[in-house]
Amino acid sequence: MSNPFISPATAQDATPATTKPASIRIAAAILWAIVVAVVGGLACGWLIMRFGEWGSVGLWACGVIGGYVARKITGCRSRAVAIALVAACVVALLLAETWWIRRNWNPPPQDWAGAIRLLPEFAERFHISVFIAVLFCAFGAHSGWLQMGRRYRRVAVED
Repeated sequence: MSNPFISPATAQDATPATTKPASIRIAAAILWAIVVAVVGGLACGWLIMRFGEWGSVGLWACGVIGGYVARKITGCRSRAVAIALVAACVVALLLAETWWIRRNWNPPPQDWAGAIRLLPEFAERFHISVFIAVLFCAFGAHSGWLQMGRRYRRVAVED
């Protein structure tokens, strides 16, 4: 169904949003998702150490900022990048909690591998902290998915 109020030039301008991005742009966006996972995870670990459970809000910011920048890199939707952003949010969560374990556990683990082995015990002992962190991680993953996995809809406004 065509809209007689939209000029042909506007219809041509709308097509690039639905085209497939170049593979170099997809690779750059996936590389950006890896950066979001590592830097975001370490930053959220610092925030959790500094502000307690409220530092987990940084996980939401990882998804929002990651999705926004990835959308600017690709210029359109990409399911592969959206999946990479969701995985980046989960990795950021695990990195943040591992950092907290490494700094605050008594006795402290010797290395990062020892801190990773303590994650199940952390989940058993600190239910509410884990719930809050997973909730904000889910918000971030959902935000990244919405920005990259779905097509933006253009709405024609008629006077």
